[in-house]
Amino acid sequence: YYVMPYLEGESLRDRLAREGELPVAEAVKILREVTDALAAAHDVGVVHRDIKPDNIMLSGRHVVVADFGVAKAVSEATGRHELTTKGVALGTPAYMAPEQAAANEHIDHRADIYAVGAMGYELLSGRPPFTGMTAQQVLAAHVTEAPRPVTELRDTVPVGLGDVLMRCLAKKPADRWQNAEELLQQLEFFATPGTGVTPAQTQPTTAASGAKGTPLWMKVAAPLALVALLITVWFGVREPAGSETDTAASGGAASEIRADGFVVVPFVNQTGVDSLATLGSVLADYLTGQVSRNRIGWVAPASTVRELTAERTEGTEAVPYYAGETGARYVVSGSYFRQGDALMVQAEVSDAETSELVASVGPVEGPLTDFMDAATAATEQVLVVLARILDPAAAPPSVGGNPRSYAAYQDYDQGLELWVQGDRARALEFLYRALEKDSSYAEALIMASTTEWNLGRIPRADTVIQIAERYRDQMSPWDVVNLDWLQGWFAGDREEIYRVGRRWAELDPVRGGDCRGARMANRLREAVEDCMKWYDRSYDRTGLIGFFWSDLTISLHLLGEHERELEHARTAREYNPSSQGAFLHEGVALAALGRVDEVRVLMEEARTHGDAFNQGSLHRQVAMDLRYHGHEEAAQELLEESLRRYEEAGVIGSAAAALGDRETALAMEEVLMEMEAAPYVFGIPARWRALIRAQLGEMDTAVQFLEEAYAAGSAFGMWIHYQPQLDALRG
Repeated sequence: YYVMPYLEGESLRDRLAREGELPVAEAVKILREVTDALAAAHDVGVVHRDIKPDNIMLSGRHVVVADFGVAKAVSEATGRHELTTKGVALGTPAYMAPEQAAANEHIDHRADIYAVGAMGYELLSGRPPFTGMTAQQVLAAHVTEAPRPVTELRDTVPVGLGDVLMRCLAKKPADRWQNAEELLQQLEFFATPGTGVTPAQTQPTTAASGAKGTPLWMKVAAPLALVALLITVWFGVREPAGSETDTAASGGAASEIRADGFVVVPFVNQTGVDSLATLGSVLADYLTGQVSRNRIGWVAPASTVRELTAERTEGTEAVPYYAGETGARYVVSGSYFRQGDALMVQAEVSDAETSELVASVGPVEGPLTDFMDAATAATEQVLVVLARILDPAAAPPSVGGNPRSYAAYQDYDQGLELWVQGDRARALEFLYRALEKDSSYAEALIMASTTEWNLGRIPRADTVIQIAERYRDQMSPWDVVNLDWLQGWFAGDREEIYRVGRRWAELDPVRGGDCRGARMANRLREAVEDCMKWYDRSYDRTGLIGFFWSDLTISLHLLGEHERELEHARTAREYNPSSQGAFLHEGVALAALGRVDEVRVLMEEARTHGDAFNQGSLHRQVAMDLRYHGHEEAAQELLEESLRRYEEAGVIGSAAAALGDRETALAMEEVLMEMEAAPYVFGIPARWRALIRAQLGEMDTAVQFLEEAYAAGSAFGMWIHYQPQLDALRG
């Protein structure tokens, strides 16, 4: 016999019988928890074999998978493996994988993956993949027939979610998700706000889901050099207005004017209707994409133009500004206005080299009820003009692909605006809104993946870019480069990153990725040369942020050219005096040169004027470089100072508590308390204090500190459920 616990609540079958199909968010929540439970079972070699709504219990706010391994247990206990009826293996026909239906002796955990797909299909459509037949016919259908896509039965199901379930239902196990963890990762994507699924009521995550993650203290205790090096990737620096390098840089790109280059700038809204303001960017983006697809010379990427537009000061003359920034000879601009019930679009092409108007188009008329009609008509005429500027005998280009809906464009435009402003989280919300309206919007998919990456959510970024790959044929050359760049990073293919970096620089020399690609492929000398080319050709170096400075200074450091490294590091810090990345660049250069007193002064300045984030890592990285270059005493001094930074104190305090060293743990808590008054720490010291107290077994105090952390701005992300110190708080 076997014993099972009593659970209050109802089965998922009862819920389906009462309500039919479930809200998408609720279905995703259930599928996530079921898959999470299966992952735990599969890890210890248990295959359920009978996943179905009847075996899923809804108990309170939790989902419980019942009858785990019953079929296998009965089979092994009796020693009988025959079918329960002729031609029917252990399991339930509506949810059985083809290999189960065929009574294959070699059934593994991927049969459960199939059953999850079948059950998810029913949760979303109100019916299993195959219905209305005898049990034998259902089994045969699992083996021989393809189910209708769930999105055909319910059009509110996100296309990506439908694809996830249909892959679960692949006939061959090798074509399905290969394990529950892989499927869980896909479902997590659709369970997050902003991914096309409105989240169900928030609930605690099960301990099982967190136990498999890497605890935060272990992550922070990873190889120290790597942790500190990450600062240089994520902390960008910008050039101050009026700096000397502004003057030195002006005209850099203009001296490399591309005779075949075009830049399309946002059209001016002359309708007097605020709701049509976005149309100016829509027209510019759409036209840019069509110029690129038709390979009419070279065109500045729309993303670059958006950044330049955001940086352009009032009163700056458009043609010389955009031409100078991008190196394009021809500037395409325009406007749109109302005339009765029609929308009128007109465009003009200016030659920045001669300051003359080369050509004009329109006004082109389209109905106010469909803005994109006018956009398409105007684009067709502008393409002809641009092609014949370069080659008077050129054949008329064609407008390829269907224009996006204006509503999708609006959300995409808003997302890009927020991204340029640095608000990545809100940008992501609008990018996903655009994808809800148009799931094949390749540019939005690429930008969403980039933003997920910026936010540190690489698995989700990779999932999004896999979806984008389906639309490669619809993309402009610039979007293909972005797609390949992200895929190279997610695959860890450094040589591919290098190759794509070359292509990036060809398409966008002012914002080129060639120096990054060379550095990631360990071609250090080439990386320095590429970075300096980028530096020299930049008209306005406000675009030289983030990885430019890290790639240049790290390459010089590894080549041993420390004087030159210091020169550029100090230039970087002039651009943003509070950036920890800039302090790091200068600190390691001084350490390598043995200028210990200057290191001390610099670190004191960092403590006074630098960002609050990652100061411990900053001190630690510079200390390690001091040690490497033979300055042991100064290195030890700086390492001790690093312990007074919140991330270092938190790690040590938590580790001391785990070892039973209460005195050291509470001493580190005192250090953390002192840090809570610092700006921009957003409750992280209180969060570490909570983990220390939880490790000491003082759960009431831990909860109090968690509440303080939340009130101070600390987000309750994945760490809240995978920290082992908090296990006692989980029901």
